[in-house]
Formats: sequence, structure tokens, C-alpha cells
Amino acid sequence: MFTEAQALQFMSHNIFAHVDTNHDHSLSFDEIRAGLTLGNLFNFYDRDGDGFLTGTEQDQFQAIWNSVHGHGGGNKKRQAAAIDADGDGLISLPEVHAVMTLQNALAALDADGDHGFTEQETTDFFGDASLYAQWNTNGDDHLSFGEVHHGITLDGMFAWFDTNGDGFLEGPEADVVYVYDLMVAAGIHHGNRRNVRVMDTNGDGHLAKTEVLNALTLDEVLVAMDANGDQQFTVDDAMQFIDHHYFNTLDRNHDHVITFDEIRAGTSLGELFDFYDENGDGFLYGTEADLMIYMYNEVQNNANASA
Repeated sequence: MFTEAQALQFMSHNIFAHVDTNHDHSLSFDEIRAGLTLGNLFNFYDRDGDGFLTGTEQDQFQAIWNSVHGHGGGNKKRQAAAIDADGDGLISLPEVHAVMTLQNALAALDADGDHGFTEQETTDFFGDASLYAQWNTNGDDHLSFGEVHHGITLDGMFAWFDTNGDGFLEGPEADVVYVYDLMVAAGIHHGNRRNVRVMDTNGDGHLAKTEVLNALTLDEVLVAMDANGDQQFTVDDAMQFIDHHYFNTLDRNHDHVITFDEIRAGTSLGELFDFYDENGDGFLYGTEADLMIYMYNEVQNNANASA
């Protein structure tokens, strides 16, 4: 069975609608076999109709081949084994934490790289249309990473798919395997442990404010997070690392963007630390640390790209 979001990785909306004969927004293997052939897919990708796949035309077929032969996403059994560290056939919450953060999952699911999701994409993954309206606090047509972070945690995502509440994901519950497959295929690596160790200089497993301030600066964060280099963030851009209330506080001229100068004047890296420190104990750990680690990763990636 494929959800619509999964199927659209290798077919168009038109083909999906044609093959989805019972109109349940998912495709069974039997529906695909009855309504589609490999030749049909080839002709779909052969945009210029010359009988050959060249350039970008061949990308999807290459991805399918990679999946069949275990070079990337799609080899569900292999990837499940990579998550299932103790080999008991079940995926536990600690095993999920060992291989991904919520930010890793969002980046992997974000197929078009716009740092957010449509209502359909959200519903396809979670199977519940009400979540989009619940999390999309600004009411636009784009659920940003920041809004997802404030709506659910990695633990919450695990609990959502653990429908029988036994503390393990198995069988149809294990959509986390699909996410992990996407991470592997996209080259997204779980930087949480590595970067916690780099920032956590005393090795206590927590990030103290002094450790964060010694590891990066606010300006480094701003430059690394500013994907288009215009030295400002729209609401959706900013939702990667703050919420709407924080945005409105920084947006002093109420033009619905926050510039680097507005951010420098209105906050500091230490204040961002306090914002993420939800229990106010002076340390970031577990899901509290995810966004800070994400920003640290982006700073490191930006520095490597500039080197």
C-alpha cells in the first residue's frame, strides 16, 4: 500500500487519480498492477518522447532501481534492521532517538525543500486532517517546521503511530521506517549525538547556556539559517527556529519580515536558549535540544561550504 505522498514520489497526480479506482487516496499493489505498467512509467518520464531517458528524465527510474537493489530508500527490511538495534523485530522509542531527531524527520519528509508541508502532505503522513489545522497557527497554506516543532515532538510522533500503546512500533505502525528510508536516500545523517558531544564540553549529556554560547554566535546562526542570503526572514522562514509570538515581538515595524538588525536588537543567543529551555532548568536535553543542535549543524554545514 502507498499513501498519496509516497506514490507521488514516482508518479504524477493524474496517474495516481487514474489508478486509485476506489478513491481512498491510497494505492494498493493490486490497484497499481491493474492500472499501471512499468512501460507506462517509462513513457511518463520520457518527457520528449524520444524513447530514451536522459538527464533529469532518468532520475526517478534510477531512484526506483536503487530502491530495488538496496542503494537508498525503499529496502524496508534492511532499514528496519538498522533501526532495530537489539534485533527483536520491534522498534522502541530509544531506538528511534538513536537514529533521528524530529528535525531529521521533517527534513527527510520535505520533498520540495520549502521547510514546510501542505495540508495534503500532512494528512497523508499522519492520516488525520485535523492536525494541520491544529498546528498551522497562522492559518496560512504552509505548515512550517517551527509550527510542527511546537505541535508535536519526536516522542509524540512515536506515540501517534504506536496505535496499540505497547511502547513499540511494528507492522503497519512502523512508518518511522519510511522516514528513515527517506533520510538515508537523501543523505540526511543523525547529527544529534555527534554534535551534542561537540557542544557538551563537560560530557554530562546536557547543553548548558555557556556551552552553547562557546560553540556558536547569533550572527553565525542568522547567516546559516538565511537560505536565500537576503538578511531577513519571512514568517515561514522564521518558524524554523521561533514561534509566532516571538516573531511578532521581533517584527517591530510590523512588515511581516524580521531583518538581521531587528533580530540583533530584539534577542540574543542566550534568550533563544531560554526559549528552548521549556522546563526552565538551565539545560537543554532531549527534545529541548533539537532546534539548537539543528542550528549548530546548519552553522557547521555553512562553514564547510564556505571553506
